Amino acid sequence: MKPILEFSHVHLAGETPTDTEAVSDISFSVGKGEFLSIIGAPDSGKSEILSAIIGLETPVRGALSFYNECNHAFTERIGLLRQNNGCFQWQISYRNVLFEHHISNHCQSKPCAHACASSTENNETCCKERKAQNHSYIMNKRADLIRSLAQEPDILLLDEPFTGFDDTMKLLLYQDIKRMSKEENQTVILATTDLSAAVYVSDRILLLSKSPSTITADESIEWTNQDSYSKLFQEYYNKLWHLYFTK
Repeated sequence: MKPILEFSHVHLAGETPTDTEAVSDISFSVGKGEFLSIIGAPDSGKSEILSAIIGLETPVRGALSFYNECNHAFTERIGLLRQNNGCFQWQISYRNVLFEHHISNHCQSKPCAHACASSTENNETCCKERKAQNHSYIMNKRADLIRSLAQEPDILLLDEPFTGFDDTMKLLLYQDIKRMSKEENQTVILATTDLSAAVYVSDRILLLSKSPSTITADESIEWTNQDSYSKLFQEYYNKLWHLYFTK
């Protein structure tokens, strides 16, 4: 299968000119419709990898390509859900969802996006007309997620998106994202420190070493027997836990 995204011997700089490399010589590819998780410590270069994908950072060495083409015109087809809430506090939820002009134009011909926007109501009257500053953190995060999905991106990037959520809510949201991504054949790349959540939703997991990070493991997750889900989950988790703390 032709990869939608490919890293080839990529080196990425740290946050400041005096930093050492954040990422050192990583190579991997991601297929269409794949849910890939990148696991690493807080300073392991996960965010730098996502920044390179979306075009905010240029590799020091190496190259990344979309559909085997080395250009960033493709970044318009990438959605991003960040750790921090991306909603404008003075704006109503509906306008937050339709913030970018090209998203607004796209949604005019996509009734499903309007339906997604309406889902911010969450059974509360006129919730979508309330300003973000009057919403809870969870409601604003939902609006942020809907805005990312409204573009119908080919690739959705998740940068620790549900920090502050309890484990049950976090897993339910990840499960919803995976279900929608499979229905639309979208690629999802999750950068997180949460190994259990990654094992729960991923098709594949990359483990990163400490900075300057390299890929220490590339593990596929296959639920071959749903009747043995709990056993398989524990086996994958234990294996990746061992690799994470011994390399």
